[in-house]
Amino acid sequence: MHVGLALEFAQMKILAEGFAQACVHHDYWYTEFLHKAEADAKQALYPALPLSEAIDEARADPFVMRKEIIKDGVCGNASVELGSVAARYRVEPNDLERATAELINTVVHTAAASQYPPRECRVDFFLMDGTNASVWHSAFLREPSLTNAQKARLLEYTGRVILMLYAGMGCPSPKMDWLMSQKPKDQLND
Repeated sequence: MHVGLALEFAQMKILAEGFAQACVHHDYWYTEFLHKAEADAKQALYPALPLSEAIDEARADPFVMRKEIIKDGVCGNASVELGSVAARYRVEPNDLERATAELINTVVHTAAASQYPPRECRVDFFLMDGTNASVWHSAFLREPSLTNAQKARLLEYTGRVILMLYAGMGCPSPKMDWLMSQKPKDQLND
């Protein structure tokens, strides 16, 4: 959040704080998963998938969709299966604007549609983290110090982290009909 806000509003002190937080907040299991998915993606053994289809693939795999803690469960028990799906999400450096729009759209749709009827409609806290992370990619696109290849890599990493978050929540099926049927508790008077 700090890095995204800092880039969006040109706040260099907040950017430094965000980088400092990133330096001391390190989980090797997370990095190992992302590096393995990146290495597999470079081999391009399977055709690339848009993030929305990668999410569908994860949900279709019964081994990935078990609701488990990300570190111990998803990355510990299903890292090969989820990693093979994550490797198929690839972004070309000459396709950044479309890929950014697709990332934001997919993440917002996934977070909003991941409902558990008949429970009250709520946005899952962890999927909301993915939404927050996705919107800052518009600021990354405008950042002149990053090459297009670096921007594409950031998009890929964000998409793959979204896949991890989604799998950690048990790959909930989209429930747009349930979401759209909701009415506000307090009707506003016109």
